[in-house]
Amino acid sequence: MKEVVRVWIGNPNNKGRFNGTAFFIDGHTLVTAKHVVLNHKNIYISDTPNGGIIPIDEVKLCDRDIAILRVKKKFDITSPSFSDDITQGSSVNIIGFYDNHSSRKSFENRISGYFNKEHTYELQNHLTNGLSGSPVFGDGAICGITQAISRDRNITYIIPISELCIEINPSSKHIIEILFKNLSKINAIPQMAITSATTNRLWYINEIKAKAKSHYRDVYHIALPIDDVSDEEYFEEIADVFGIREQRANRIRRELVRLIERSRDEVFVLITDFENDKHLDDFAKLMRAVLDRVGDRLRVITIGGEKLANLKTNMGIHSYFNYFEQHFV
Repeated sequence: MKEVVRVWIGNPNNKGRFNGTAFFIDGHTLVTAKHVVLNHKNIYISDTPNGGIIPIDEVKLCDRDIAILRVKKKFDITSPSFSDDITQGSSVNIIGFYDNHSSRKSFENRISGYFNKEHTYELQNHLTNGLSGSPVFGDGAICGITQAISRDRNITYIIPISELCIEINPSSKHIIEILFKNLSKINAIPQMAITSATTNRLWYINEIKAKAKSHYRDVYHIALPIDDVSDEEYFEEIADVFGIREQRANRIRRELVRLIERSRDEVFVLITDFENDKHLDDFAKLMRAVLDRVGDRLRVITIGGEKLANLKTNMGIHSYFNYFEQHFV
């Protein structure tokens, strides 16, 4: 992958020191680990797409161990694909340079652990320091950035690529903060996040779930069935999310109300995947009935595109979701 380059402190042609790896995300912009460039000014990259050596013109240090680098020269590159599909046990590939002279290499590895508070993953096999800042690939898309490498503990960590997306577009994190702030209010009303075709919906889903787990004891995610299934199969899948063994909407409503009433704390539910509109009206009716009974103990965020928006806007005051607070992301 020619978009992956070496990072040097000082010009490599004049006693510069190799210090890590970086990768292009567009023609002018690269990403590396913050500790690779921290407290240094004379930063260069080599092994660029045209084989040259150039200085870094601008450095942005982020809150996490991430640095965003800018160069004046524009390189003709293919912008990489990003993916949030990173889980414990999944196989990944790290592409980078482990020293100042070896060629660019790909290293197979596996995700062996997750640290929820830091939103950081651990790699099964330890990497050398030169690979700090390298992109981590899962199924051909960049899913993370190689972070701090602990020599003493023989551990390598990676930061999910979603953290970079926040740094590039901080408004996305702000929207999530607004959603949860609104849910924390007295007599909170359900929140509706409407996405566009270009929105990284998976990133929002993962971030909302992670934040919900830090706020609520009972967290559920209803990913509505997208296949063309019968009414019984549709509602059976929804019931399974809560461990309810029912197929009929009215019985699911009754059991769901009981479950929420028995809970010691507020219950959080994220609802996604509104693409199949065959059963949406019946589902909206079910959720409205549950909210009418136990809305004071239930915290709901829905996220979806045009089909979700239509549930609210097309039917106006007759919509079961008409009082949800709407946000565009």
